[in-house]
Amino acid sequence: MRVLRKRLLAGVTVAVVIILAGTAFASIRAIRAPFTDAVGHEFGREITLLAALRILRGDTGTTNVRPDAPISRAEVAAVIVRMLDREAHANQVATIKPPFKDDTPTWAWGYVNLATSLGIIRGYDDGTFRPGQNVNHAEVLAMLVRATGHDPGVIGAWPFNYVLAGYERGITGRVQIFAYLPATRGEVAHLVYNALFIKRGTGLGDRYDPEGAAAILAARSFTGLVTACNEAAKTIDIFGQARKNMADEVYLSSHASLVALLNTTVRAVANPAGAIVYIEPHEALDVTREVFQRYEITGGVYYLVLADGSRVAYTPGTTRLSVNQGADRALAQGDAGLLPGDRVSITVTAGRAAFVDAFRFNLANKVVEGKTAAGTTPLYLHLDSTDVVGVPEGAAVILNGALARPADLRVDDVVYVATAGAQAGQPAIQVEAIRQTVSGTFVSDRRVYTEATKFEWYFKLRQADGSEREFRWYQPFTGGATPPAIAPGAALIYALDKEGLARRAVAGVTSEVYAKVLPGVSTIPGSTKVRVTLDVRGTTVSYVAATGTVTSWAAAIGKVGRIGVVAATGEIGVWDPLWASSADAPHLGRVHLLDTAANYVMIQLYDSGAAALSQVYLVTHPDFVIYQEAADGTIGDHVRLSNLTVGTRIRLVRHHDGRVLFILRKHNQATW
Repeated sequence: MRVLRKRLLAGVTVAVVIILAGTAFASIRAIRAPFTDAVGHEFGREITLLAALRILRGDTGTTNVRPDAPISRAEVAAVIVRMLDREAHANQVATIKPPFKDDTPTWAWGYVNLATSLGIIRGYDDGTFRPGQNVNHAEVLAMLVRATGHDPGVIGAWPFNYVLAGYERGITGRVQIFAYLPATRGEVAHLVYNALFIKRGTGLGDRYDPEGAAAILAARSFTGLVTACNEAAKTIDIFGQARKNMADEVYLSSHASLVALLNTTVRAVANPAGAIVYIEPHEALDVTREVFQRYEITGGVYYLVLADGSRVAYTPGTTRLSVNQGADRALAQGDAGLLPGDRVSITVTAGRAAFVDAFRFNLANKVVEGKTAAGTTPLYLHLDSTDVVGVPEGAAVILNGALARPADLRVDDVVYVATAGAQAGQPAIQVEAIRQTVSGTFVSDRRVYTEATKFEWYFKLRQADGSEREFRWYQPFTGGATPPAIAPGAALIYALDKEGLARRAVAGVTSEVYAKVLPGVSTIPGSTKVRVTLDVRGTTVSYVAATGTVTSWAAAIGKVGRIGVVAATGEIGVWDPLWASSADAPHLGRVHLLDTAANYVMIQLYDSGAAALSQVYLVTHPDFVIYQEAADGTIGDHVRLSNLTVGTRIRLVRHHDGRVLFILRKHNQATW
């Protein structure tokens, strides 16, 4: 007896972005669970691929696919037609009643007609198709064997002929076949998944060749090591392949995020248009991933010794080395280009390293002391008063573990930077930023000597809840250097590095808000500080700015940006200019729903041709600001949510994490 498996689903997170149909937004949406009831399912990978290729669709109006439920014969016909990328052909015959005695639902007419004309389905001896009947294992295998061109190789009596053919061709996979028992939707997904990757048969009779044609996905499936993944440019680099474009939505079968793809071996699948829509782990290559420790020679064989104690043999002058996506070159004996601590992905061929892909943060544990103005390309970061590095828009930026963009980096962030080829003066290819601070009042400190003139510094802070916590400075003091003298009770704020060590004392910012700079910038006699006038949500406020000059603030008049007020002084310590005109809010939208009492607005996106796009954004967070567009396209006065109505045309700016930050009410409501 066959046992049906039931599963419980817990902790499902619903995204803020509401997808009406298809995709439309510029940045990539990584999807890990297209159907909530397939999370953790044994055929979850297969279901995810079929969802990415729009082959398998869930229940209308839900996020369920019911993987353990049976599936009808008509539904399988539709799945196989989509598998062959023939849905457009099915639409051409969708108004013709199928040639069977029984009635087929009108939605399935096109699929059944096309599958019949291709010889994929044949119906029963009594002239019926029985579209609503649950399909059994033998019937699914028969349809897939025919769809992949292997019917000429089928011999013997039904159903054993197609069951054996499906097994021999590699379609069966992990599904335990019971010829006359209903197939589940998850099992069908697994069988279709396998059919997409097997070679197709060609010819008839004696000319039948079981491997005469490439697999359905042969030209759209790419396997290799991911060396770069650029969300902003929507591209992915797979070693040995030309750079690939990614679609607006990319389905991930196992990886937690796009960031997690770096330095892993994957199989990426493209849609018919050539854009990557699905990525799964793939270990067909013999790839070793570890941390390099040292070189070793034993018995005349050269080895790379890794942190887990394992060794990989290499051939000096033959094995290739690339560091931080730099040009590859021959790896010499004891090559100084590979350093202890480098993360390596080693491709092994015939028992020896063929290629070593190394990665390191060559500018590690640095503090951002300054950056170029917003909009500068590339963005330049000034690090610890010693290094300047450009961060192009295409660089991978990870902020507190999440994908970000160069413009999101701030002063006082602790950063770990990998530059191209690990060379000074080269642009960054990846930046990992930590934005974490700890605050409190100073209690005491102590020194722990590790050598006669070398010690580690620990200090204790009393935090807001009254608890006391001890922190260690990120590096030892040597050569007579000493930590600062701090009076008990002094208020302190420290930025922490990725190890949780105190990295830098920072000015505490207690509040951040988006504001518009107004005319009225002036100097303060006897000071280098500047007095500025801001519009903060419709209220005119005067601040002393401890950052910037009269010239830079005067140039910012009319712009909206992020300000941060320093806790101890009440002065502006952070000014990040973001938007100056309608050109800085590139996305068109229209108010779809509005609730001023609950402080939320739902926005539907439009294209420049006034066509409604497929995404709707529900804006509920308290940080977004709304301004009126002036006749010349500049930013006018602040307006409240009550100034919007359903149908109001707007422009908007979306943050990389999906939040809408800035809404500009269009001046001309008659046109886009």
